[in-house]
Order: sequence, then structure tokens, then C-alpha cells
Amino acid sequence: MAIVAAAEYLMAREGIAAVSMRDIAVLAGQRNSSAAQYHFGSKAGLIEAIVDSRMGPINERRGRILDQLEVEGRSSDVTALVEALVEPLAEATLERRGSHYARFLALSYTDPQWSAPARRSQHGQTFERWLRCLEGSLPGLPEDIRRLRIDRAVSTVVAQIARWEAGRGTRGLSRPSLIADLIATTVAGLLAPSSLRDRTTTPDQIT
Repeated sequence: MAIVAAAEYLMAREGIAAVSMRDIAVLAGQRNSSAAQYHFGSKAGLIEAIVDSRMGPINERRGRILDQLEVEGRSSDVTALVEALVEPLAEATLERRGSHYARFLALSYTDPQWSAPARRSQHGQTFERWLRCLEGSLPGLPEDIRRLRIDRAVSTVVAQIARWEAGRGTRGLSRPSLIADLIATTVAGLLAPSSLRDRTTTPDQIT
């Protein structure tokens, strides 16, 4: 739909808060400047529509990867699970001419006002399935640290792919090399030993 495409483009380039529903309708070629409001009800509804339209193919691909890992008995393979996070998003953005979706998604993650509707749409059943698999593959970490690392991994992957989508930060490397390195460093961050101190220890007790 033209309104969804226009919203993704404008929000990715100018920031979610800076774009009005009227701006989107005008760019989409709508005669009625209230068309976006009419079809989606609110900016939150439009954000959810953007994510829903783009995450469908991504989650289908991710679901097929998870199915295959389950068949192979590799549902706890951290590297394979990180590949399932990175590769579908990279394919849907870096290999799609004129994509602005990764930049839109990265901005939605960092905008306190608009992150909730974006995450609500992105975190569907397939993502939750992936999350359960990854949490189960990191049993040696305290629960709060495990969740912190996974959240950081997802945010970092989205932010890095957004930079590449914008043509920044590639340093002349090929796309396969960039993706392979992103997977490797994400895995390393997830598997790093925990240095969390006992919370009952006070600063005066630390020597």
C-alpha cells in the first residue's frame, strides 16, 4: 500500500516523531490529506502496519530456519540461532533495492514514544519461538544477564543492518563478509563469561 511505503520512507529518513500523518498522505499521493489517519487510525496503527507488512516474509523465513534446526536437533545451537536472527532481516533489507525498513526499525527501537507498537508487531509467535530457543541455549547465565544480552544482541543487529542499508560502515567489505562478522561478534557477546558480582557484595567488600 502506498501509504505504508511512504510512511516507512519518511520515518526512516526524518525520524518517527518528526513525521506527521499529513506528510505521509501527501507523499503517498493521496488527495485527502487525512487518508493515513482514516485508514490506520493513528500513527501507532500505521507503525504496526509497516512492521506487519515487512515482518511477514522475514518471520516466514525465520520459521523455516527454526523448523530445519529442530529437525537436525540443533535448536540449542547459538550460532545457528543468531544466523536465524540476522540472515532473514539482512535478506529483506540489504538485498531489497530502496529498502528503508531496517532504518525505520532501528529508529523505532530507540524512540521511547513509538517503540512499543513496533516491538508489539515485530515480536510475534515466530520471534517468541526464536527467543525461547536462544534463552534455552544459554543456561549458564543468570536470567537477568541472559535477557540483557539477548535484548542487546537484537538491538545491535538491527542497528548495524540499518547502517549498512544506508550505505554506511561497510569499510569496503563484501556483504557476506559483513554478515558473517556480525554473526560471529553477536555470538561472542552472547557466550562471553559472566563477570556479574554477587549482588549482596557492597563496594566496601570488593578488594
